Amino acid sequence: MQLASRLIQDLISLATHRAAGMIWLRLKLTPENSVSTSHGLPVERNVDVLYSPFVIGKHDAKAAAHHRMFFTCEALPFEEIIPRWCDVHARLQSATNMLLGLQYAPARYVENNLLMAVGAAEVLHRGFDIDELPILLKDFKAMREAMLAQVPEEYRKRIRGSLRNDPTLRDRLYALAARPDPEALSILVPDVDRWARRTTRARNDLAHEGRTPNHKLQELVAILDVTTAVVLPNLLNELGLPAKRQREIVRVHPQLRATARNAQEWLSTSEANY
Repeated sequence: MQLASRLIQDLISLATHRAAGMIWLRLKLTPENSVSTSHGLPVERNVDVLYSPFVIGKHDAKAAAHHRMFFTCEALPFEEIIPRWCDVHARLQSATNMLLGLQYAPARYVENNLLMAVGAAEVLHRGFDIDELPILLKDFKAMREAMLAQVPEEYRKRIRGSLRNDPTLRDRLYALAARPDPEALSILVPDVDRWARRTTRARNDLAHEGRTPNHKLQELVAILDVTTAVVLPNLLNELGLPAKRQREIVRVHPQLRATARNAQEWLSTSEANY
């Protein structure tokens, strides 16, 4: 029951692009558990459930404005979106959890959120199972053995573990940018190459050096927002949201419009910081 309610809660959070809290939960008893009248007719009964929700909602919170909604049942009918979401959530749960975590419990520091957003992008790409080996497997094995032959035996195990034939983070970012509607994506990310390069460098600097000396704070914020904005249309695309609606979203949603402006200012083509 809690898993089912959390599934719907996450879907609403994705659709509204904000944390969705639970105020109360009521279940309807099945016909065989209903109370019968003196005439033998079943009477419907509802049961209020007592449990601690993942996020407690606010009863007096303002409803989401229509122009801030990514989709409603007009774009994706209820009877279609539920089975689609169940499938997407099952296949891409880790990525969706990381993305929605930025809505439910954002960290106070941009570095934490940036690592979460980039991690969500990388995990999402892995979830799509579209990896392409950079080097043919037979060629890679031959090259690896040739290199290891030049390494002292006591170091071979360590070196072998570092020689991998996987796509790089930059490769994965390029691939993600190529999946949603091209026109919508081009508004959010006017320069995919620069975004992928600067995002990769920021993540690597944070992960390996613990700091980002080559990025200003404003650029880190832009990388965080743009990377999140690339993951979102990928999920919406998986849900079957029409390309026309994807374009409308990036043009009218206030937060995505701000993201597009920051991308133009901080992640557009320039010789600096390459």
